[in-house]
Amino acid sequence: MSAAQGLEGFMTRTPKNNCNFRLTVRDGCVFKEVFLSRAIDRDSLIALGYYGSVARLNNRLTKLVGGRYLRRIAFPTRPTSCQSVYLLDREAIDIVTRLVDFDRCEIARVARQEPTRAFIEHSLLIVQLRLLIEQDARRRGYKVETFGHEALVRHEYVEVVRGKQFRRIVKPDAYVAVVHDGVRHHMFLEADRANVSIAQERRSYERYARYANGVFADAYNADSFNVCVITLGGGRRVSHLLNQTKNIEQPKFRFATLDAVRREGFFGAVWESSGICSPTSPFVEPVEVSR
Repeated sequence: MSAAQGLEGFMTRTPKNNCNFRLTVRDGCVFKEVFLSRAIDRDSLIALGYYGSVARLNNRLTKLVGGRYLRRIAFPTRPTSCQSVYLLDREAIDIVTRLVDFDRCEIARVARQEPTRAFIEHSLLIVQLRLLIEQDARRRGYKVETFGHEALVRHEYVEVVRGKQFRRIVKPDAYVAVVHDGVRHHMFLEADRANVSIAQERRSYERYARYANGVFADAYNADSFNVCVITLGGGRRVSHLLNQTKNIEQPKFRFATLDAVRREGFFGAVWESSGICSPTSPFVEPVEVSR
């Protein structure tokens, strides 16, 4: 459903605090973006192209917060400073329900949850990675064909092993399809804030190994994918994570630090991969784009 259809019947709705303003299609797109991102900051909304100026954005966000469509929280970034972070609020629940293929109860849960600091930091990191990918792709002439948020690409499935059924789930932080020189590359993103044990990370990588055994091909109509792990840690963290993938043949894992991605660009950063002696790119074997 388009944003315009989703806003039908809500365009002249007056919020309960009597802030009388008219919702726009752009507002609906912002509500959807906030829901899928879970938490987003003002500068990222501008970078994603929703508003042309800081003044217009500030004015609109003030109205949407006053109307209980969005929540604004002051998120500390340094000991003496904070940034405004926006989350979905209750008045936007029915609108988002019309815009995305999610159960209303799930949307309501997201709108009412009290986020932890770790939740917000992780959500903002994924938004930051998305922007870094899109900016670097434009600079190099690549096309980001798809960016799938975690809520859209998590996949629950049943695996049959020796006649027994096992429920499995894979939960990437994001999925990215990039087209370069007429070929499509499939990548799942994992943001490592270096606060999860190596054992937990290994179990996550093993889930991808199971997913690569036919399930991914059925879901995405493609043969192969990469898992690109971006860590806030340094070289030592990369070495530890890399070591967990040495016995996994498929998929291919790529590891880079966030500092390197910021400095060199997502597609120009030094990526380390098990079984490959020299630094490599985040790409996998290409898949030709049907014309």
